[in-house]
Amino acid sequence: MDGVGLLVAVVGFVLALIALNKISALQTRIHRLTGELDEAKEMLGRLVRDLAQSPHAGAPDTVVRQMEETPPPEPAEPAVPAHEAVIPEPEAEREAIERQISEQVSTWASAASAEREVSKPEEQPESAPAAEQPDFASPPGPPPAPARRGDMEQALASRWFVWIGGIAIAIGG
Repeated sequence: MDGVGLLVAVVGFVLALIALNKISALQTRIHRLTGELDEAKEMLGRLVRDLAQSPHAGAPDTVVRQMEETPPPEPAEPAVPAHEAVIPEPEAEREAIERQISEQVSTWASAASAEREVSKPEEQPESAPAAEQPDFASPPGPPPAPARRGDMEQALASRWFVWIGGIAIAIGG
């Protein structure tokens, strides 16, 4: 029974240290955010004072009144519905774009086939199945998310059975 009391005391001490560390970090964050809030309040107060003292303080009201009084301008040409609008594309420009795309795809395909030739064992047949060919039409997926580092509390909490077992072995001898 004496070992259990010691175990509880050690665990309590470790948890107290973790709590103090977390509280200290949170107090620092609260202090920083309070300072930023005070700066924002001061800046807002200065802007309100400057706006009240400006010679054009009533200008926005007059501009709004003028906008309400003037009718909107008439369109020069009748509007064409979006589904009927056709944007002409010169044939030469379209061919140039198609040529660039085909050159890029052929470059990718040749690089992929060269890579497959290098990594392919000699006993494998020459024709590769369609499933192994990369899909160049779709863009690559997003990069993998960076691994999130846990803090000390998470590291200790995730291994608490190990800690308890180690302490029990140390006490038991």
